[in-house]
Amino acid sequence: MSYYKDLGGNIPQHYDKIMGFNDWPEPDKFQKLVSYKGASFNKQYKKKMYSFVPCKVGVGGMNGFERVKLIQRELPWISDKLTQSFKVTLSSISKNIEIWKKIREVVREQGCLEGVRMFYSEV
Repeated sequence: MSYYKDLGGNIPQHYDKIMGFNDWPEPDKFQKLVSYKGASFNKQYKKKMYSFVPCKVGVGGMNGFERVKLIQRELPWISDKLTQSFKVTLSSISKNIEIWKKIREVVREQGCLEGVRMFYSEV
């Protein structure tokens, strides 16, 4: 079963392999996978926002790094009390841009860079 086709080609071709989709059971008629298209660095949303993941340059055998800490004191839009649920907050595009900029600032303050291009490689 190829989930690549089911997701409308919105995922990288190797994503099937990375996620192990071929080992997943055949979906029933009620299961559905959803793919959301993000804003890339080269095609920013409103020329202000793009998708990124926190990253650090690996040095001397570095194998990972600590997670970026997002705390409510700095980001009042988040909650650190919900461990198994989600919080819904009404927002606007201008508010979303403000939130995105603050998260990017916190990521940078904690010594991380913005990873905007990922490559899959079998090592």
